[in-house]
This record gives sequence, C-alpha cells and structure tokens, in this order.
Amino acid sequence: MALYSVAGLTLLRLAFLRVSPLELDVAEATRWLWSRTFAFGYAGEAPLPIWLISVAAGFCGPDGACTRAVGPLLQAGTAMLLGGAGLVLGGFRLGAWAMLTYATLPGVAIASMWLAPDSPLAFFWALALYAFLRLRQGGEIRWAVLGGLAIGLGALCSVAMLLFPLGVALYLLLSRRGRPVIAGRNLGLMVPLVLVVLLPHAIWRLDHGALLPHFGPAMGLLSFLAWQVVILGPFALGLLAGLGFLGRHSATEAEKEVLTPDDRRLLLCLSLPVLAVCLLAALAAGPGPYALSYAPGAVTVAYIAVALLLAGLALQGPAFNWLRATVVAQVAIGLALYGLIWTTPHWHGAPRSLAEAVAPLTGWHALGRVVTAELTRQMPPPKLLIDKRVPASLVLYYGEIPPGSYAPWQDDPQDLGGGTAPLQPGAQGPFLWVGPAGHEKEIAAHFSEVQSVGSVIIPLFTGELRRFELDRLAGFQGGQP
Repeated sequence: MALYSVAGLTLLRLAFLRVSPLELDVAEATRWLWSRTFAFGYAGEAPLPIWLISVAAGFCGPDGACTRAVGPLLQAGTAMLLGGAGLVLGGFRLGAWAMLTYATLPGVAIASMWLAPDSPLAFFWALALYAFLRLRQGGEIRWAVLGGLAIGLGALCSVAMLLFPLGVALYLLLSRRGRPVIAGRNLGLMVPLVLVVLLPHAIWRLDHGALLPHFGPAMGLLSFLAWQVVILGPFALGLLAGLGFLGRHSATEAEKEVLTPDDRRLLLCLSLPVLAVCLLAALAAGPGPYALSYAPGAVTVAYIAVALLLAGLALQGPAFNWLRATVVAQVAIGLALYGLIWTTPHWHGAPRSLAEAVAPLTGWHALGRVVTAELTRQMPPPKLLIDKRVPASLVLYYGEIPPGSYAPWQDDPQDLGGGTAPLQPGAQGPFLWVGPAGHEKEIAAHFSEVQSVGSVIIPLFTGELRRFELDRLAGFQGGQP
C-alpha cells in the first residue's frame, strides 16, 4: 500500500506539472540551455542535474512539464530507497511508514515542482544511506562500491553531498558496532571511488578557474527557521517535538522499539550535522543580499534520516495514531498547495503574497512567441540581441531560439547557455534587439542603423504590465555596455 501511495502521489505531481501555471524561472531555463551541450561543469554549477535534463529532453522534448518531471520521479525513487532502508533497520512496517512520511513532506511536494539539483541530491543521499546500512549489516564489498558511487554522484549534484561522509565519520567516532565493519578495506575502497567520480568535474573547475562552488542568495536565520516549518510541515514537526520533549515510552514499550540505540545514533549523525551547517550558514549570512548561502534544497536531505527516525520512534504507543494523522495531513497540505497555485491566476481575490509569488513565473512564454514571430517575419533573418535587463534564458527557452542565432548584449553571457561571444566592431547584422522600454537611445548610440519594430506589452493576472521594445539594428560600431 505504501508503494501504491507513493506511485499515486507521483502521478498526481506529474499531472500538476502539465496544468501548472508556473513557467520556468531564470535558473531552470538556464540549466535547460546548458543541457544542450555536454560538459563536466557549467559556470560553476554541478553537472549531473543538467545531464538529467538533457536525458529527459531526449525522451519527451523541451516542454517544461517534461524537463521538470525529473523532480517527482527522483523524489519517488528517494522515498522507495528510504523504504528499503527502513526494511533493513526494522522490517516492512518501518520501511512503509518511513516511505510515506518522506513522500508526503511539504518540502518534497515543493521540490517536485521545480527543475533544480534538490531532487537528484536527495536521491543519491538516500542511495548512499541504503548502501551504508547494508554495509553495516553484512560488510559485503558490493555495498561499499555502491556507497562510494552514490556519494560521488551526489557530489556532482551539490557540494552538500559531502556532508554525508561527515555524518558517517561522526557515527564511526561514536559507534563501536559500525566501526569494525566499515573501517579498513571497505572505507579504503569508498574514498577512491568518490574521488574517481569527482575527478573530471574537478579538472574542469581547475581549467575554468571555478575552484569554489556556486552559491545562491543568502538566507538569514528567520528565513531558515521558517523554511524548516515549510519543509517538514507543522504536523511532522509537532510529532518530532513531542517525541523529543515528552519523554520515551515505558520500559515495556521500550523493549519493543524498532530502532536500536545505535540505529538512532546513526540517523542523528546523518541529520543533525546537516542542520547545524545550514544553521551556521544562515547565521553567517547576515542582512546582505549575498553571503554564505543557504539553499532550502540542501537542508532537505537532513530530513531523509529524520523521516526514518520519526517513523521508527512513532511506531509504538499512542504516537502511531499521530503518525498516521501526520501522513494524511501532509497529503492534504500538498494537494492544497497545488490547488492554490493552479487557481491563483484565475482567482481575483488571491492573497497578495501568493499572487506576487506566482506572477514573476508567468508571461514569459508570450514574450518568447512574439520574439520568434518577429525573427521569422524579417528578411534576412536577424540575429537576436538580448539586453542584460531582460531574462535572456527565458526568452531563448520559450522562443525556441537555436544556438548560434543570438548574441549577448551584456557583460556576463553565462545565462545564454554558453557558446556565445560579444559582438565585435564592424559586425553588420542585421540584429533584433529586445530590451526594457526607455533604453532605446542607449542602444542606438552603438549602431549606424536603428529602426523601431514596436513594443511588446504583456498583461499579468495581477493587473501589472510588462513592456519590452524591439528594434532592428545594423552596423555595430563597438562600445557594448
């Protein structure tokens, strides 16, 4: 029943992607553009999520629902691996409830809506956890091989995967049971495997001068704490607090506990260090817009072990009724979230905060269609120039602009998917410039021929208007901003 439930949730999430009003954001469109070219690194980002996008596009094309489908499928795989981990620790009952607890988390429902590294990171984290548990159980070398590969592939999704070895090292320091089985030959095999998997990406970083990983916008302490409530959900958070602060079961019930003290120690070592590192990152972020970053997806992997721990602790006594209610409530929260997002563009009385969150992810498909129509209409076909104040990757994605038919009008062309170069003086064109209204004169000063094509006005459901200008240019004279 747990497997059927996870499969049903996955189908619902895939169906939502087909009807979702949310268009791709800049980061998603940029990753899709990068996926058209194979490389061992992309502007400082880990490559494996981008390779997965390329594989998905090969199966079902560049449609946004198709490329985003990688997320819910990998989250389903993560839940099933967690079920396998529960089966190793305590049997089918623990595996089933661990699977359901994780699959219904609000944070998993949110991660299933996006094209981001969060889902592949979670999948390889769960795979590494399963391999580690099997290794601890029997010491077979095949599980050491699987664990090393999983950690290496996870690190190709996000640098946060390196927190897994940190948790393992902490566990080996505290546990007498796991140390004899894992240390020695098995550990000596896992470490070289991780390094071999990471070697091509490390060489790429050295060649491109991208020694440090890419960090996103900073998130302060209050935002970090708020995200924990969102990711874990109020019901699971309440159950976790109750189990932690209201005491353990009676001595009779303690004898029937599914998880041993060493099991709990392992799961805490694979969750608390992740939360601690992300908390320190949030504290260090401060009020500035960019600092030591915190990404909600990175902290989500901490809740893989937490879901297993939560299910194991709640299977006995009255807490089990709350666990069942938690799973049902989390399903309802996820469905309500999808319903709100789906209806927001058609709901005139939508809360302002919700409308402001949805509106920036709408309207770009219309702009892409207009740009494509103009490029097709003009003869000879002009080369597209995209102003740096316009989200270039969204225009290219929704306009289905082929590589080589556009050029950056900006200093940093990374979001154009690579393979582009700034214009050189003497380039005759013609060019089609798309940019924000009010900046036409700035562009005209760099070309000998300027012809206004028209304005593009895109109304949003909030009542706001986005306005862009299209100009036909020729005779580039240099001096790109």
